[in-house]
Amino acid sequence: MLTPSYVNLRYWFYPIGNTPAVNLLREKAPKGQESVRILSLACGDARNILFSLWCEAAYDDACKIEFTTCDTDPAVLARNVFLFTFILENISANNLSNDTKHCSILWNVFYHLYISKKDVAILQHHASRLAQCSESIKLWSASSYGKVVKTLNEDTLCDLRRFWSLYADTKSLSGNEAQAFEARVRTAIAASFTERFSSKEGEKVFAYQGFRSAGAHGMLVALAMSSAFEGYWKTGVVAGNRADVASLGHDQKGCVNPMMAFSSAPTGKFSVHYGSDPLLGFHLAEVFDQGDSTSDKADKLTKVAKSQFQSWCISFAKYLRNDAVQIVVHSGEAVNLCYALQSYQPALKSLSKLTHSYNRPWSARALTLVEAAGTSLAKAFDVIDTSNLNDHIGILNILPAAAPLLSHNACSVLYTESLLLSAEDTSKSLTTLMFSDISAISLVMGIAPVGSLLGTTIDSVGNEILSALITGRTPGKQQQFRMRVPWKRASLEDGVELLNSDNTDSVIKAISIDSKELATYFFGLYLKMFAFENLSSLFSSLQRQLSTPLAGDLRFYSRLSLVALLHLAKGRIGTDWERCIETLLDMIGNDRSLLVSSNSMQELYMHLHLSGLWRNPMLEQNPRTEATQFGSPRSTSDETGLLRLSNVPPLVHVALVVPRSKLKIFTDESPDSVGTPGLHISITQEGMYDNSFFAIDCFFGRLVPVSDTVGLCNIQEDPEGWKNHGDLIVTCPVPSFSLLTGPRKGIRVSLVVNTAPSTVQFTQKLGVRMKIYECGLDDEKHLQVLRVPPGFSEDKQQGISKVQPLSCKYDPTSFPLVSLNHDGTIRSISVHTGFPEDSEECKLLKSGASVTVSQQSPCKLHVRIGEKSCDFVYPYPVNGFCCKTKISRKQSWIEVAAPISPAHTRGGFEYDPFPVTLHNLKPAAWSFGRTNISQQPIISADAKYDWLNTHLGMTVSQTERDTQEVRDARGGEVTALVDLKESISILFLSSVGQNPATFGRIIRSFRLAKNNNSDTLLFIKSLCHDRDTGSILLDAFVVQLTDARMNKVHSPLQNLVQREAVLGVSVTDEEAVLWKQLFPALVERCRFSWEHKKTCEYISESSIPLSTAFGQMSICTCGEGIDAKDFPPGFSGFAKLATRVAIAPISAVPYVESLIPRDLPKQISQTMPSQLRNVMGPSSVDHPVGTACSHCGAAKDGLKSCARCGKARYCNHACQKAAWKAHKKECQK
Repeated sequence: MLTPSYVNLRYWFYPIGNTPAVNLLREKAPKGQESVRILSLACGDARNILFSLWCEAAYDDACKIEFTTCDTDPAVLARNVFLFTFILENISANNLSNDTKHCSILWNVFYHLYISKKDVAILQHHASRLAQCSESIKLWSASSYGKVVKTLNEDTLCDLRRFWSLYADTKSLSGNEAQAFEARVRTAIAASFTERFSSKEGEKVFAYQGFRSAGAHGMLVALAMSSAFEGYWKTGVVAGNRADVASLGHDQKGCVNPMMAFSSAPTGKFSVHYGSDPLLGFHLAEVFDQGDSTSDKADKLTKVAKSQFQSWCISFAKYLRNDAVQIVVHSGEAVNLCYALQSYQPALKSLSKLTHSYNRPWSARALTLVEAAGTSLAKAFDVIDTSNLNDHIGILNILPAAAPLLSHNACSVLYTESLLLSAEDTSKSLTTLMFSDISAISLVMGIAPVGSLLGTTIDSVGNEILSALITGRTPGKQQQFRMRVPWKRASLEDGVELLNSDNTDSVIKAISIDSKELATYFFGLYLKMFAFENLSSLFSSLQRQLSTPLAGDLRFYSRLSLVALLHLAKGRIGTDWERCIETLLDMIGNDRSLLVSSNSMQELYMHLHLSGLWRNPMLEQNPRTEATQFGSPRSTSDETGLLRLSNVPPLVHVALVVPRSKLKIFTDESPDSVGTPGLHISITQEGMYDNSFFAIDCFFGRLVPVSDTVGLCNIQEDPEGWKNHGDLIVTCPVPSFSLLTGPRKGIRVSLVVNTAPSTVQFTQKLGVRMKIYECGLDDEKHLQVLRVPPGFSEDKQQGISKVQPLSCKYDPTSFPLVSLNHDGTIRSISVHTGFPEDSEECKLLKSGASVTVSQQSPCKLHVRIGEKSCDFVYPYPVNGFCCKTKISRKQSWIEVAAPISPAHTRGGFEYDPFPVTLHNLKPAAWSFGRTNISQQPIISADAKYDWLNTHLGMTVSQTERDTQEVRDARGGEVTALVDLKESISILFLSSVGQNPATFGRIIRSFRLAKNNNSDTLLFIKSLCHDRDTGSILLDAFVVQLTDARMNKVHSPLQNLVQREAVLGVSVTDEEAVLWKQLFPALVERCRFSWEHKKTCEYISESSIPLSTAFGQMSICTCGEGIDAKDFPPGFSGFAKLATRVAIAPISAVPYVESLIPRDLPKQISQTMPSQLRNVMGPSSVDHPVGTACSHCGAAKDGLKSCARCGKARYCNHACQKAAWKAHKKECQK
């Protein structure tokens, strides 16, 4: 198994999502594609699918949307398929009355804990139909359901059918059985409510997570969301709203909802997570526009959420009616699925099947795809969403598995998400998770976080910062911080993916790196991935974990994780891989900082060999014939079973059977006290070696040896797992020589608890080694040595151990050469281009023609040789100002080396800060997700705007705010981006009468004034909530003026000026250019009602924007006058030249730079509503500036000031020392 194996008796069922629905199609190029394929890993409930389709509203488009969804919990998928098929059968999208009725029923059965008897009967009836149709894959495929919902294998269908049968079978419960079922679940729900909401010492319990659903209102309305959350658990209906409570019957109790009662819990008990709240999945900002009175919010919140749910369901029905959507479901582990999908791509060499033999953790089912389902299998995806798998299995396990599946076009995007704080300084969050310089790891993987390239986002991030400050930190408890990161191919469509010329190795190569530099980089990565094995830093890390545990403290990675990263790199990077791996292994072998690293060397060697990265001679020859450093193999006469053979395979599988009684160390304790301890297999030979294997598979059942074949076993799996009495089987591949060397009786195979702070408790019963169970080779009842994994036969696993090394042939001058510094950062990227002997470029070079280099775009340098020119394309944004050029006139080649240009550095996306790409000759915004303005709630003029200044202010980074303060105090300049943000704030504030300079006056028309001259007019229709981003937008129109166009609007323009109806927004020269660059993206962001013409200027001029010069057009004319019906009244004379734009606040990116200004806690303390303050109690916002440690954030008295600047304060010298590297940049006497 590629992911860690944990004991998890405290299973939580997540039937409904805990974050607002996201639009997975927001980056999709508008129309023009035959199909869009989306891979949703750890998909959770169906909200993202429904919301995405509703946002797109492309029912009549030729484009078909195909979702492949995967979740380890079949109970979640069973609910989703129930929902999809219920819509298919009951909602027609052309009968509003009927559709409303059935959407209401579906709302009840999908979200409520308790439902009416009538709803229970409808649920049972539909579940029974699903169970009947899913008796076989053939029957399902022939049904109407199977036309829309498909499975990747028959095992998935069996998993789903089990839950549908459980739902349906509640109808046949006897009276006593039904009463017992009701009582058991109601008791569990009541216990969850009591545990979550019981008051301690008079404190009011507060659940703050609902702020994410409140959009721009954020934490200011968290109290009302918390009250609704409490109402849900108290009454069993959404928010405890009166209408749904009344529908439960005269006693207002209703019946237990089977779709909430049944789950995959190993204990079989009700296990819905105590933080579940249906409202968290919706976008509810409009409810709070008139203020936060909690007395009537439950009904309003429910009404808005139910209305959204109905719209989503009807939209889904329209897609079904037009055969425009298909859902493929897979019940299994996400990373395993990704590697299985990779094996279907000829250009990819997936990891060995041994690493993903089984379907999911704690299951003995083999992972098989497509053949049993009889459906086509998507081999590449335009969108990949990984939910918050980061928090559960680690981002470095996810990306190597998922990134190769991302299709190669500019609009393709992969999303990662985390809900747990990963670094005390949020700007270091991504670097901490990746254990690497972001630019370097991006080049290794071929995708980069968009925020790290641009430094800007339109997603709302400020409320996440405010939440962290307001709620404060609870010592020893993980703090939430949601961070959703889009990853794209950094080179847009400038990049060229080069194929290896060797037909036997079609692996894509994109860059080359010196073998020693690459080995040094991966060694640094290795040290950080396994830093918990370093005793010198372990103590300080443990101290910090006790006060501030972080997501990175969880030990997600095994040596197989490192191999997976290397395997991905080998598919993209040209180098001398044999030398690279040898150098890396030498570094690892000579390292003495990781105390127990030697125990994992055999696992590392084995997986390097299986992946084709490195040849291990011991795994290519008969272990019977060769001696090792530990001695010669034992005689065959001493052995039994497979080890007795003269031709023992060099790689075997151990299957350790752990008696059930040995698991009482876990089962006799409460799940909360057990936690989630990790497990591994240890193979020891006393006095010789101790080999640890962490990439293991676990499941319950019994091994049944195959009678006619030595070394094969079938499995009689116990599907009840922890709930039943079967023994535990633990298996993994191991080198055969480790079982053949030394005295036979000295070899012990053990199941061991991983050493970690959270598992220290087990040493009292298990001892220091924490062995759960061990046995020797003579104990064939509890230990089997097999040819292949248990449950597999040799024919099914043919070639599973066969190594197919990737070819290392490459020409280093064919790929951009990435030069790395010793610390793993990038020094430069070089592109080498040679010219044929008879080419014009060759003749010009030999004649001494001048060579000049200029930058054309983020990833492209323009090289001019005399009168000829060519483009040098780089795989990552570069700084063309600091490039170095080498020229060989004799050999006719040019090499240009340039430093990289991540966000906020010169070059790179400074040339194109708001990129719009041409996807299949159709423009598409690259970094601004699309939004359908007609679907966004308008904020009325009489709304309360007490939140607006805070929302806009939280888009500015700490650095930007510092420059603003210096400018305001002593004069000077700020960056053009800061000016742009200020101008955007003026537009927002003025449009609702909140601009201090014109307070109370609502202004709808603006001109961008450069030296009091204007070539751009803006007309604001309305201020809206932007549901998908959690932010706000201005529905507006832009009119760009040239001399020729000025004559067309001379009269209305003169009238506008005379009425003094237009507000001038002063812009600098640099800001004016930014606006020109911004407008194409703002247009594309909201382009839903029109298509670009064949004569589009973008295509004819091959430039977006068209120009950034004053008095010139930066946008094309294709969208002019199209949305004239929505043009703001009073300005109709400009409508024919106006193009619609969606203007959004542009924010700094929290994983790139800090968004927390130094005085923000004080500002929040002054503006936080008193009700919320009373509920929250003391927190970090109650401590004025200077009373919180500048390093760890601890708020307390007696802090010591920095002797140099007197501003920063620290708990002690240790905090000051830890913070100095960052603080010294700003520390001034």
